Amino acid sequence: MARTISCFLNNIVLKLNRIPNEALKTCGLLIILWLTDIARACFVIGYYLRLKKAIIIVVLHKKGKTNHLLLRNYHPIALKNAPNKILKRVIIKYIINTVKKHALLP
Repeated sequence: MARTISCFLNNIVLKLNRIPNEALKTCGLLIILWLTDIARACFVIGYYLRLKKAIIIVVLHKKGKTNHLLLRNYHPIALKNAPNKILKRVIIKYIINTVKKHALLP
């Protein structure tokens, strides 16, 4: 989980819960045990799927494009919940490691 948090980019738009990635990276070692417990609990009770729905989409105008009436001059950005991103990556890594460990794919 610490490796997952350390891979987050700095200086980007704040997510839905307004926790900057720099804060997660700075405090990662202090909160990793709690995040692990939260991830385990979410995985056991199946709560992750409900967390996944918390997304805000912001539409930004592309630089250098002068016509504001054309849709192709805009691009959407999805602002996801930062702990949700961590949980998603941890669960994906867990599944990949389990598949490799038990040789479930040819």
